[in-house]
Amino acid sequence: MIIAQFIKNFEDGTAENEFHEDLEITRVNNVNGFPSFLIKSDNGKKVLLKGYQSYDNFRAVIDYLTNGKLTEKNIEGTEESIFDFINNTVMFHKLKL
Repeated sequence: MIIAQFIKNFEDGTAENEFHEDLEITRVNNVNGFPSFLIKSDNGKKVLLKGYQSYDNFRAVIDYLTNGKLTEKNIEGTEESIFDFINNTVMFHKLKL
């Protein structure tokens, strides 16, 4: 099912449109390396992390952006929970895999 949706998005231009939108985000935010993580809050604050980051760095940024209101959730490492996580990330969610 995921592969079929990817092929549909590829063929109908959805994937290409999303790629160009992501490319514009990289230009606007001066992203010039891999990996880079743009983390944004609902209130307009954002932080760009460049290079490999530790869990503690991500947590500090998320605490900053949410004023400490977001709490950690332990997730069981099952195949289903991993696919749920992937499907709920921005990159994959945009393409509705």
